[in-house]
Amino acid sequence: SPFEVNVPTGGKIVDLPQATTILGAAKVSGKTNGGLSIGVLQAFTKEMRATVADSLGRTSEQVIEPFAHYSIVRFRQDVLDNSIVGLILTSTSKDKRYPGITAGADWNLKFDSNTYQLDGFLGISYTKNFVNDRGLGSAGKIAFSRIAAEHWLWFVSSDFTSKEYNINDVGFFRRPNDHGFVGVFTYKEDKPAEVVRNYNIQLFLHERENFDNVNIFRQIQLSGGVLFTNYWTVNGN
Repeated sequence: SPFEVNVPTGGKIVDLPQATTILGAAKVSGKTNGGLSIGVLQAFTKEMRATVADSLGRTSEQVIEPFAHYSIVRFRQDVLDNSIVGLILTSTSKDKRYPGITAGADWNLKFDSNTYQLDGFLGISYTKNFVNDRGLGSAGKIAFSRIAAEHWLWFVSSDFTSKEYNINDVGFFRRPNDHGFVGVFTYKEDKPAEVVRNYNIQLFLHERENFDNVNIFRQIQLSGGVLFTNYWTVNGN
């Protein structure tokens, strides 16, 4: 990276800033009568320099964090009954570096008196990767679930993140390059009986690979729990 500290042979670091100074920031947010929530954030950060000395004690400065400008715009609209759809746009511009841009859409939709839920997101990034080239990445997830019922609940989802997906200038993402499936199926009884107050049995499935066809996660788990009328519990998996 061009912004790491380069220490001369026999030299040392004299001063190394541990944080970036925020020159100014502003946030505006609100919600309209029509159910549209809007949020805008702007921030500027100062160029930060480290001071190093060579073996003769001569000092010089090196840029370790350039002057930067951060922008975030977020929209979220109430729809249907207790549901939302949203958009987000971000931009990070640093002096002498390519700007990083991300965009995304998300949704959480409920149907049939909040019995079923469809949620997920789709995001793209156009940012500098680890070798300082521009990379176009994408990620997404879609999940469908039954969240209210007397006995049977279930959840199924599929997701992916491409190798070039990178939002870490203004967000956090631990590991790109994977795709997978998750399924959860639950049977429950909430009506108290003479000995048992409630119980549930759950089957959990998870399969995940990267885009080089390497399996990185595979799980099948059966679990259950019982709550007795005296509030003692038994759980197993």
